[in-house]
Amino acid sequence: MPKGGDYKYDSKICDRVRMMAEKGLTDTEMCDLLGLQRQTFWRWKKKYPDFAEAMEEGKALSDQYVEQSLYHRAKGFEREEEVVFCSKGVIVKTKVIKYYPPDTTACIYWTKNRMPSRWRDRNVIEHEGNITVVTTNYAGASANAGNLTA
Repeated sequence: MPKGGDYKYDSKICDRVRMMAEKGLTDTEMCDLLGLQRQTFWRWKKKYPDFAEAMEEGKALSDQYVEQSLYHRAKGFEREEEVVFCSKGVIVKTKVIKYYPPDTTACIYWTKNRMPSRWRDRNVIEHEGNITVVTTNYAGASANAGNLTA
């Protein structure tokens, strides 16, 4: 499709859109690959339920993959890997189980988002008594604005 035109919608495009969304492409990246203007793309999302559904399904799968990866990073995991090395002049390939320990950043991200009432960052400042506000003008002269009571 030549870029720049307003194209006629064809439901056959839904499979491509679902696949691109599943791979994590943004709306703008999909527009570029499909040769569509962004306005046309967004209009189709609003006008054609099958188009919007294909995008949402693809994005949901992509989000699910990321969520699973974050979960594994937060709790730590083991994975079988192939290593290649040279022993006495002979190239050797062997499988090993590699352990990846829990990642602190992933743990923090998980807990703050999944359990915000227990883990969110919050600064609570309580004050009792009087507060004196002093303002200074640009010439450096000071003026007392008065006392405020909390």
